[in-house]
Amino acid sequence: APQGWREPWAAAAVAAVEAAQAQAWDRAREQAQKLSERPWALGPLDSEDAARRAGALAGDAGLVGAAEPQRVPDLQEEVWSALLAARKGGPHRRAAAYPQSDPFFRGSYFQRVASSAAGVDWYFMSCVITLIIVVDLAVLQLLPDTSRTNMMLLFFWLLVGSAVGVEVWLRMGPEDGARWMEGYILEVLFSVDRVFVIYLIFAALNTPRRLMTRALFLVLLGSMATRWLFVLGLAPALERLRVVPYAIGIWLVYCGTHLLGPRPMAGCAGRPPAVERAAAARCCCGDDGQAAAAAAAAVAAAASAREGDCAGMAQQGYSWGEAPMHDVTQSSVVCALRWLLGGRLGEFYDEESEGMFSTVRRKLVINLLCVAVLCALASELFLSLDVALVKLELLNNPFLDFTSAVIASFTVRAIYFVVRDVFNLHSLSHRTLGIVLLFLGAEMLVARVVYVNAAISAGVSSAMLASAAVCSSLLSGSSAKG
Repeated sequence: APQGWREPWAAAAVAAVEAAQAQAWDRAREQAQKLSERPWALGPLDSEDAARRAGALAGDAGLVGAAEPQRVPDLQEEVWSALLAARKGGPHRRAAAYPQSDPFFRGSYFQRVASSAAGVDWYFMSCVITLIIVVDLAVLQLLPDTSRTNMMLLFFWLLVGSAVGVEVWLRMGPEDGARWMEGYILEVLFSVDRVFVIYLIFAALNTPRRLMTRALFLVLLGSMATRWLFVLGLAPALERLRVVPYAIGIWLVYCGTHLLGPRPMAGCAGRPPAVERAAAARCCCGDDGQAAAAAAAAVAAAASAREGDCAGMAQQGYSWGEAPMHDVTQSSVVCALRWLLGGRLGEFYDEESEGMFSTVRRKLVINLLCVAVLCALASELFLSLDVALVKLELLNNPFLDFTSAVIASFTVRAIYFVVRDVFNLHSLSHRTLGIVLLFLGAEMLVARVVYVNAAISAGVSSAMLASAAVCSSLLSGSSAKG
């Protein structure tokens, strides 16, 4: 505290601790309100949080023999009520409380984040997150990419989230532990949009399966940086751009209707000429003429084989989304980047080095993996804004907000792999994805005027996917018997 405020602040702190000692929680809250009214403090909106921390300090100092025993059941009921009633895409009262003149990255934001938890808690959680990232890189990403492994990893990350929640409960108290778990579950509930949109991005760009792990790890790191910016004040600033959810909703509805309509067979139309395919092969092989010629011949042979297979696949009922391969160079994103970057865009995946940048004729170019990662990061930025604002309103604690988002990002990535396996194992058509995207887009368009429950939305989307998988299994089983 500044010199002029130290004595009044100390007097209010002593009064709050004495009130907590007598378990006069209303009086403790009043004294904590005085603490938060100082110009250098957190602000009047954080008075309840300050009261909780005054009580927690009294308990840590041994002034209170036991925490409020009746508070824990009430807190559990409050958390479950908040989870079941969380609104998706609606107006956010807490974000609106930020003054319009508050600039992003002002010093008060840093002070608010730093004071949301003790320094030892920040250091401890930083070590936990670092350890998780190291284990993920050194062990988990080297496991075989199978459906059983991905399901086991999903359960593993759920256990990790529960363990971290218990650790927060033990270190910071029951209320902070319950709030942390509330933030973690909210992240999972609100992740449905991101999972399906990222699946759409990777399917549209025909991202190789072996590169998805690396791509999603980069997206995960970018998501952590995004959430850090959100707790520093970027989320309330973006919330004032009211056009963003409507633009995303219109795009999702367009993608959904586009996937629901009849599409030509992938690989049967719209491919670039052989010269462009040979140039792409030279990009993959650099200046090695023999390797480039061999790669061009292989690409041409594969293209001829696909031309011969088009009629057979069409007779078997394949449509655009179910084709084994499609021409990614004709997608709208790649065409726009080709017009924007010209020769700086490499229209290929570098599966050898698994890098996002490649060198072609002594010139640095971005390849399709970089395009996929950038598109996924853009979707993360705008689709995670809603849950960040909801957590800002419910938790009002940057430490609990950020750390729960970081741990939940690993769980969301595991959910993506499980959803991808469901699509692949049950041979779900693009129409299934189209129905889900149409539903999610319609929700975004009406969420400002119609109450959209986040838990119900996640349940309906999951039920759509599960129903499609069951129907596909039944149809494939009956056709095999026939």
